[in-house]
Amino acid sequence: MRKGMRERITRVVRPRALVAEVDEELDFHLRGRVDELMEEGWSEEDARAEALRSFGDPERYRVQCRAIAHDRIVRERRGEVMGNVWQDVRFAVRGFRRNPGFALVAVMTLALGIGATTAVFTVAKNVILDPLPFEEPEDLVMVWEQNTAQSIPRDNPSPPNYTDWRYQNRTFVDLAAMRDGSMTLTDGEQPEVVQVAYLSPNTFEVLGVDARRGRVFTEAEEADADSPALAVISDGLWRRRYGGDPATIGRTVRLNEFVLEVAGVMPPSFTVPRRDIDIWVPSDHENPNHHRQTRNLRVIGRLAAGVTPAAAKSDLDVLQRRIAESFPEANEGWSVLVVPVMDEVVGAGTRTVFLLLLGAVAFVLLIVSANVANLLLGRSSARRTEMSVRAALGASRRRMVSQLLTESLVLGLAGALLGVGIAWAGVRLLVSFDPRGLPRLEEVSVEGTSLLFALGVSLLTALVFGMAPAMHAVRSSVARALEGGSRGRGAGSERTRSALVMAEVAVSLVLLVGAGLLLRSLAALGSVEPGFDTEGVTVARVSLGSADYPQNEDRVVYFEDMLRRLREIPGVRAAGLTSTLPMDPAGIDFDLPYLAEGHPARSEGELPQTDYRIASPGYFEAVGMDVVRGRTFTDLDRAETRRVLVINEVFADQLWPGEDPLGKTVTIYYVENTPWEVVGVVADTRHRGLGVDAPAQMFVPMAQAEMLFTYMHFAVQSVGPVAPVVEAMRRAGVEVDSKYPLYALSTLEAKVAATTQRDRFVATLLGAFALLALTLAAVGIHGVVAHQVACRTREIGLRMALGANRGALLRHVLGRTMLMAGAGVVLGAGAAALATRTVRGLLFSVSPLDPVTFLGVGLLLMGVACLAAVVPALRAAHMDPAGALRSD
Repeated sequence: MRKGMRERITRVVRPRALVAEVDEELDFHLRGRVDELMEEGWSEEDARAEALRSFGDPERYRVQCRAIAHDRIVRERRGEVMGNVWQDVRFAVRGFRRNPGFALVAVMTLALGIGATTAVFTVAKNVILDPLPFEEPEDLVMVWEQNTAQSIPRDNPSPPNYTDWRYQNRTFVDLAAMRDGSMTLTDGEQPEVVQVAYLSPNTFEVLGVDARRGRVFTEAEEADADSPALAVISDGLWRRRYGGDPATIGRTVRLNEFVLEVAGVMPPSFTVPRRDIDIWVPSDHENPNHHRQTRNLRVIGRLAAGVTPAAAKSDLDVLQRRIAESFPEANEGWSVLVVPVMDEVVGAGTRTVFLLLLGAVAFVLLIVSANVANLLLGRSSARRTEMSVRAALGASRRRMVSQLLTESLVLGLAGALLGVGIAWAGVRLLVSFDPRGLPRLEEVSVEGTSLLFALGVSLLTALVFGMAPAMHAVRSSVARALEGGSRGRGAGSERTRSALVMAEVAVSLVLLVGAGLLLRSLAALGSVEPGFDTEGVTVARVSLGSADYPQNEDRVVYFEDMLRRLREIPGVRAAGLTSTLPMDPAGIDFDLPYLAEGHPARSEGELPQTDYRIASPGYFEAVGMDVVRGRTFTDLDRAETRRVLVINEVFADQLWPGEDPLGKTVTIYYVENTPWEVVGVVADTRHRGLGVDAPAQMFVPMAQAEMLFTYMHFAVQSVGPVAPVVEAMRRAGVEVDSKYPLYALSTLEAKVAATTQRDRFVATLLGAFALLALTLAAVGIHGVVAHQVACRTREIGLRMALGANRGALLRHVLGRTMLMAGAGVVLGAGAAALATRTVRGLLFSVSPLDPVTFLGVGLLLMGVACLAAVVPALRAAHMDPAGALRSD
């Protein structure tokens, strides 16, 4: 069996003529030596034996000679192939020079498709495919707490719980914790409010990262009382504030009241726990004085070898049950949620966005391929005589297909070169959008993988759009092609081109329906009433130092002084303070357990929780929240007066449906379990986004808050231009305390717009791809109809000579076009009904099968198809019959 297989391979690799030639040559030399010996008197048998002995192993020589001859033939064939390829390339270039319009349209079309595809692939690869910049990132997980009984799917762990997890678990190499906030940086320069991450000292070791310059702090170093207090700064802060000076390492800086030494600079890709963090400092999250109800940490862990996230969750859940038994008031009903870091960073929503965009550009690339294929089919019809003459002169079908595919590859490579430039610009444009909610954009760049992808796409696209025209060009027999000349209609070619146009229409409809659904969803979001005013509202933050403002009373004095100055700014109608603004992820946002009057008492661990806010007098007026019942806060609501509470409508209906909530009490479990009297009910606000229902909320007065935060938000309602108000607010901050200036000044309108930024980003890109697809489909329809009219010139002339009127011809051409487009619309509608399921999670108040969108897009495509066919149809209707009959 093996011998037979080897013989078959030998016949393929070494042709029979080669084997016979080598055998004949060896036999000639052997026979010559035998004859010489026989002339010297040797017998034939002895002469052959002597010749074989002196000649050596003829079989070995035979194999070697065959190999040498085979290698020579391979080299000759390789040279012939390369020569043919080079000849085909030169021929293709000369042909495109003779027809530059065709070449330019084809290359530009390909460049758009390849460039758009490469740009989206580059961003998607960097965001959802590339591993995170940590050591063995697949072993990293985030650990959260959850309480299904209270409908809390995810919450931050408390410091004591983190400490217990870290030292009692059996499935982690180690666990680290972090939280973030704002502090004022002073180092002899102008004070600057910076974003700070407070890390457990082992965080860098758990992540497996190091500084780009200098070093990071370690747990052993922080445990040494004689070591200086260290900080690590971001690459952005290093360049922005210190001009990238290497001498920054070792420099002493002051963060609020803390003096720290800069130990190192992190790489730009390090964005833990947020992209905008400026400084990382060590923090003792294991302090036993922390409260178990203060859930403010993010916990990250490195799994031990072979441990899965599910196993880690089971391990920590056992610990969590023990903690709940010991501390039920803060942990009863709580369990653990373990999420791989990659899933945490990217998330299902981000994957959906980029998979959707990749699908969209793939559809655009299909339309591009179909368009270029149509161009080549039209060109091949005009070159049938040329192909026939080549065939008549001896060119094989394989040789002609090779030439035509080489032309397609030349077009594809030219489109790829231009497409890489478009991709580079496209990547910069996509990153410049910087939509909130899309991570890792700072890591995006066009690199070698992107270039290889562009090359691969161009080659694949060239084969896709080049194969059909190449096969069509050589399909007809030489005699039939020569007999038909250039007048042959080529029914097969026309059917192929019509099918390609129907496919273009179908794909365009899928993209247009997707874009239409997203646009309708955006419109629905824009029509949502947020429950507060955005026009003329300017917002700002402040982050006070706890050493300078250690007590609630000190903070109240600062905030009241600042509010007084803000209200004195010309044009300001109202000013207020709150712990977190609507739709602002930077605020202090957490839930607190409570017991409402008229509801049965429960243990603290079983109590429901709701959003807790701190607000000053004037806040509700500043953001335009309507008062439904009672009143809001006044300057008379002081620390020494009766504690009062304002709640929203959702909370009132939840606690006392059908009853008057005014005068009712709510006991809030935080530092002190104190009852608060409800004095007002305000309208609901969509606090977490326009597409998210309003949560239940309770507000306590600034002066009565049991713990008044140092990190707060100001809101100012004004009339007239915003710029003077912003500048006046900055000056007011410096006048009250220059060490702690106001920062992050913006408008409430901008914050609301930021919540829909991702939706607008996706809708804009998908809409752009859909419009590109629509334009390409229109060009394809125009080209096919124009080509059909040109091929049927004699037929149209004959019809007109026999009495056909212009209106009938116009209806005939447009009717064929509408039939072709209608078939594409029907096919596309079916495909869109299946494809739109992928955007279900991105829609708001719009069905994926929205009939208005489907009908509108279908009518739009039919109208565009009609417009694209009008010019060639008019040309056919106004054709001169005599000239048409004389045409070749």
